[in-house]
Amino acid sequence: MTDDAFPPFTARPPATEIWRRARAAYLTGDSAPVVAERYGLSERSVRRRASMEGWRRCDVDPRDPPPWSRPEPMTRSDFIASQPEYRKLAAACDTDSFLLLFAPAMDDFRRIAFRRAA
Repeated sequence: MTDDAFPPFTARPPATEIWRRARAAYLTGDSAPVVAERYGLSERSVRRRASMEGWRRCDVDPRDPPPWSRPEPMTRSDFIASQPEYRKLAAACDTDSFLLLFAPAMDDFRRIAFRRAA
């Protein structure tokens, strides 16, 4: 049993944490049956998730940090605070959202649709 497996009779972590650990184990070379047994999942679920999310061991360079360990992406407010030139753009988008929700007019719909399509 590895350190990241869950000891018996303990509270299980959230499903996102279980799948994060299962993915890490799968990409480091453990087979689907081993991962399923270790984390209390069905083998079919592990294989299905690996297929749907594209878990491919050949794509993983062991020297690269896994994507889930990278810093979190910036939120919109953090980005605008770090790049003040985007403040006008954010204000325009907020105005458009307000107009669409609270004061809809056909001219606004056309203008916003054209801008989004462009």
